[in-house]
Amino acid sequence: MVPLQDATNNSTIYRDLKEGLSGLPDDGRIILNYTGGTKAMAIHTYNWLQQERTGKNEVLFQYLDARKHKIITDCGRIRETGDLRSDHHVCMGSITTMLKLHGYQRLEKVTIDPYPDITEMIAKVMENEQINTFLKMTDLLRKIYYNDKGVCDRKNSLIERLKDASVQKCKIELEELIKSNPFLRDILLSFPSDVRILNEDGSLWTPSDSDTNKTVERRIRGCIHGFLDGKWLEFHVMRAIAGIVAGEDLTIDEHFGSSLEAVKVVGSKKFELDLFVLRGYQLSGISVTTAGESKAKSKAMEVMHRVWQIGGDEARGILVANLPNDKVTRDMEDDINFLLTGSTSGHFKVIGQEDWELKRLKSKLEDIIWS
Repeated sequence: MVPLQDATNNSTIYRDLKEGLSGLPDDGRIILNYTGGTKAMAIHTYNWLQQERTGKNEVLFQYLDARKHKIITDCGRIRETGDLRSDHHVCMGSITTMLKLHGYQRLEKVTIDPYPDITEMIAKVMENEQINTFLKMTDLLRKIYYNDKGVCDRKNSLIERLKDASVQKCKIELEELIKSNPFLRDILLSFPSDVRILNEDGSLWTPSDSDTNKTVERRIRGCIHGFLDGKWLEFHVMRAIAGIVAGEDLTIDEHFGSSLEAVKVVGSKKFELDLFVLRGYQLSGISVTTAGESKAKSKAMEVMHRVWQIGGDEARGILVANLPNDKVTRDMEDDINFLLTGSTSGHFKVIGQEDWELKRLKSKLEDIIWS
């Protein structure tokens, strides 16, 4: 690794290369891949190698052809690799390696679906075209168990909140919704008893005298904050990805996975992706939200910034969002692509609610990532 003090200055690039590469042996092969970096970095590194290493080393020059998805090597004659998207062993190898190459240290965080049976039940809800009823339930849960500061998981605070007239109204509305839609009751009663927020009689759980802050927090965060507030959709998308990659030589948490986090230095702002797929050198980052259009736009910009940060111009960003119809979905996709590239065609794609059903979702993701 040769850090450059100034990636645009000829003299400092020459100086840093001379200091950083002074220990190179006068034999063997040097390969300069000039795909990334500034134009000044590529030109001045090329010139330095020609001046300082010609006659000492075999010097090869290569770049990534983004149209062919191949590495082109100039060694007196032109050589090409195969399609790098289909052979992850010849380039980056893993998401951990890609992060390291960009100065990030991956945080050891593996998130698995805590309630796979419930995620499957929600998938059936989508098949039966009842997802809007389910989303109405989750929206009412937020209005009841969240306050202005976020999740309300302290016992006394929650007891006071449940006395509020507007919250009482939401509670009655939710209980009526569950009563008239038995599939909602089935979902809520499928949670383990210590995190369940619905009683057997169909009434919403409220803290009892025997509850403590710890038991209240476990119930609210285990059921609502950690799952029903939107995390379920991330697990649903992960199921779709796992179904697509089955049979391919891809490893979970290295070539595809969820809840990716990394930092450059301890305490710095985290690099985060909800989900990712790495095919060869090509990174696809996926952001997931059940929120509305305004929140979806900020998530869209964030996921593109993240994938470009470590995956370069050929990285793809995908937003799975609660957008009501195909027109809204296509308009957002066009708007974000135009904002980022000046063209409505680009590497950013949106999957709206109409395509959340598992078979349709698999098909959309396969078209985007494997096309």
